[in-house]
Amino acid sequence: MNITTDGMTSYDVAERILNQTDWTQLSDSGLTSDCVTAWATYRAAIRVIRRRDNALDSYPKDETWPELPSMEWI
Repeated sequence: MNITTDGMTSYDVAERILNQTDWTQLSDSGLTSDCVTAWATYRAAIRVIRRRDNALDSYPKDETWPELPSMEWI
C-alpha cells in the first residue's frame, strides 16, 4: 500500500489506511481466515494511532507504524 503523506497528520494517514483496508474484513474478500485476522490486528493498531490525543498534530514520520500484513488468498 502506497500512501502519500505530504501535509497530512497521523490522524489523516490512519484514516486513509482504514478506508483503504475496509475490504479486508468483508466475508467475501477472498482472503484466508488467518489473513483476515492479521488485517484485523493491523487495523486495530492503526486505530490506536488515530485515537491518540496528539494524532491531529503529529506527523506520520514520527509514528511507529505497524507492519503491513501479507495477502493470503483462498
